[in-house]
Amino acid sequence: MQVLELLSSLQSEDALQITIISGRPHTDIKRWFGNTNYYLIAEHGAWSNVPDGLWRDKPSMPTTWKTPVRRIMAKFTDRTPGSIIEEKNYSLAWHYRKVHAG
Repeated sequence: MQVLELLSSLQSEDALQITIISGRPHTDIKRWFGNTNYYLIAEHGAWSNVPDGLWRDKPSMPTTWKTPVRRIMAKFTDRTPGSIIEEKNYSLAWHYRKVHAG
């Protein structure tokens, strides 16, 4: 809650515009910050509500690369218990934070 209060305080300054850039899906960012007047950029720039608050993706971005890359990532995931593949609209992420390092 302190972070939200700090952001709100900063946003009240006329010379400042809060912009939040995240690798998270735009649905998460919208849920967390959608009731604010911050500029929100999600999935490392693939989605944005700038400048008018309406969410738009970058439809010219190809996604055909995801199928072969997902197959390669799946091989590593199968060999690494605890890891997962997260699929986003325009990216894939391999998460390994729950892998037992032993």
